[in-house]
Amino acid sequence: MTGRHAAKLGIDYRRLFSSYGTSMPTQYRPTYNFANVAQASALTLSSGIVNVLDRTDLVFTNLSLFAQDTWTIAEALSLTYGVRYEWNPAPSGATPGDQPSTITSLEDLSTVTLAPPGTALYRTTNGNVAPRVGAVWRLRDAPRTMTVVRGGWGLFYDLGTGVIASAAGSFPRLRSRRLPAGTPFPLDDRAAAPLPVDAPPPYDLVRAFDPRIQLPRVQQFNATLEQHLGGSQSVSIAYVGARGSRLLRQHSLLNVNATIGQLQLTTNGDRSAYDGLQIQYTRRLSRGLQALASYVWSTSKDTASTDAGFLPLSDRFAAADDWGPSDFDVRHAFNAAVSWDLPRASPHALLSGWGVDGIVYSRSGVPFTVTGTRGLAIGFVPVRPDLVAGVPAFREEAGAPGGRRLDPAAFRFSAPDAHGTLGRNSLRGFGLWQVDLAVRKAISLGGRARAVVRAELFNAFNRANFALPNANLGLVSPTGDVTVGPTFGLVTQALRTSLPGLNSLYQVGGPRSAQLSLRLEF
Repeated sequence: MTGRHAAKLGIDYRRLFSSYGTSMPTQYRPTYNFANVAQASALTLSSGIVNVLDRTDLVFTNLSLFAQDTWTIAEALSLTYGVRYEWNPAPSGATPGDQPSTITSLEDLSTVTLAPPGTALYRTTNGNVAPRVGAVWRLRDAPRTMTVVRGGWGLFYDLGTGVIASAAGSFPRLRSRRLPAGTPFPLDDRAAAPLPVDAPPPYDLVRAFDPRIQLPRVQQFNATLEQHLGGSQSVSIAYVGARGSRLLRQHSLLNVNATIGQLQLTTNGDRSAYDGLQIQYTRRLSRGLQALASYVWSTSKDTASTDAGFLPLSDRFAAADDWGPSDFDVRHAFNAAVSWDLPRASPHALLSGWGVDGIVYSRSGVPFTVTGTRGLAIGFVPVRPDLVAGVPAFREEAGAPGGRRLDPAAFRFSAPDAHGTLGRNSLRGFGLWQVDLAVRKAISLGGRARAVVRAELFNAFNRANFALPNANLGLVSPTGDVTVGPTFGLVTQALRTSLPGLNSLYQVGGPRSAQLSLRLEF
């Protein structure tokens, strides 16, 4: 630190070792299928597969360098700026035999094949420089009515390792022998034998990366105006934005050529954009009362909301056609929480130590996509239909959850091997509204020890909150006809049972429930 400057320099070097597969060197996994009881009685398979997966040990290397300086230009104005450099080579095998396979190139899929053993999964990029800058300006420096403006911009690189480990689960580490219909069961030694490492093509499954892949990156920027209202309260309004580019996108190709049967390919094909207006009121604990309330209006768009799913790769299914609201796009969200320690009404112990808490959750619905499934040359693919002009997507229906359901007459299939006019995530489900309440009583046990009895009521008003409706129209014939199932367009579960993560008992969106707890503090 020198005068008005506070500089930082740093280095972060990591070398991580990860194992893919079981703790055993090799896992043998046969699967046998019988179409009916008659086949099972005759001991002949309708199909089957013998998989063998070798354990693979991968090495991930990451080097990061950064430099940062905070410059106090004036007492009320400071500027922070810096730069970060990322070097993330492709992961390698811990031994030459562990090196995952990759492909030669993507110039011509009809000739693509496995690259020579030892070839890196993709080339290392060296230009991953990430500058960033931020500023804080106290427009008004009065102790109880301070006004502060903050702003910043930064470029950030992702490690790009989210789906890389899947490369260890392809040929030659994963080898598959498919069993034709009519194969006798139990298998003889020849049919049951796993494929050797040096088995000739065709290769059943290859997971690979575009040899020219680059690190995904995101630009983030924000501006905030914060106004203090006395000693314990403040209000802020902020704009927050982000732009993602070169994001990872996984494709699935079937019957690629005579060498590769199925190719699961990762490219830089996705992008994203987020813009949000965020308003927040904060009251720090004062006179027994604290509160927090926030409202967000935002829009989030992308071409895919996860890199964990496989999407078809074809000139008829370009990533640009999937540009639309993100799966998690919520346009309006309001949340509030308050905690109040009630004033002591009497010196009597029974009337003191009481408090109440409340939480309000409210948001608009998340988007979803209506699809049907077509059998195309590249496999069974979910495709979007046309939206019929003049027919609302939803219709009122008494007895349906929420009083409405999707109308099958609003959708039709005309494009034989591509998406229709209905955009990705162009429809919205139901919103969420829930209030949780709690009453608590603190009981002194002498000294610093006390017991806190708490009674909680979740979804106190028993508001019904629904998951997304069943949006799969079914299997589409070559002529565009589809037999719609009886549950299409209907909600079949409560919101809390559809949310990932915690057990549904601890999620929002369920029926009213109560909980009584006792906590000892000492």
